[in-house]
Amino acid sequence: MGDFNRVAKNYEDIVNGAMPQQNALFRGADHAYFNEYKMRYLAPFFAQQEKETGHALKLLDYGCGTGIFSEVLAHHLPDARVHGFDISDGSIAEVPANLRAREGFRFTSDIAELDKDYDAALLVTVLHHVPVKERAQVIGNIYARLRKGGALYIIEHNMKNPLTRQMVANCSFDSDAVMLETREAEQLLRDSGFTAVTSRYIVFFPKTVAWLRWMDGVLGWIPLGAQFLAVGQKN
Repeated sequence: MGDFNRVAKNYEDIVNGAMPQQNALFRGADHAYFNEYKMRYLAPFFAQQEKETGHALKLLDYGCGTGIFSEVLAHHLPDARVHGFDISDGSIAEVPANLRAREGFRFTSDIAELDKDYDAALLVTVLHHVPVKERAQVIGNIYARLRKGGALYIIEHNMKNPLTRQMVANCSFDSDAVMLETREAEQLLRDSGFTAVTSRYIVFFPKTVAWLRWMDGVLGWIPLGAQFLAVGQKN
């Protein structure tokens, strides 16, 4: 927690600085581009959940940091309610005022303030910062806060991708991180009671070749995406 309190004010600058801009493929790419890219994969899941529930989604952004991905959710799901949680109170303090003031949005570092009826939860590049022995507890905490039929979406770095490995190596707050693979994420979901567990590789094309993203739909089985997405549903 201390490290993220320390970097909270400069978090996005640090992430952008870790991207290997000397590589031609990464030129012009930034954290915002890749967050929007992730949303391309999540959007169909959210649309299906909205169709099944018949209402705008109530989402838990677990490990929300300074609210960067919550802002993406607010942009793409204007009717959704989003609750952000992070153990770093310094990060929560940096959530933009306009996001805090948004109707249906709430941010906290106190897990007791979370509800127990979320339609979906997100762990976006969070688990690799959680000690291995504590990961099952984190997944269990989320499971307990989802409604029946709710889903958990885990997005993590794919260390089989050489550019991802380079970016992680360049990122100061990833120096002590323990990365995980798809099979560990899937097992964590199953062990906590999630069913219909699936995973796929995502984020194949940097900004310089963004026009190729139409191919994403058929590439999920190839372990070269910059990240992966694992999904599980609560019985």
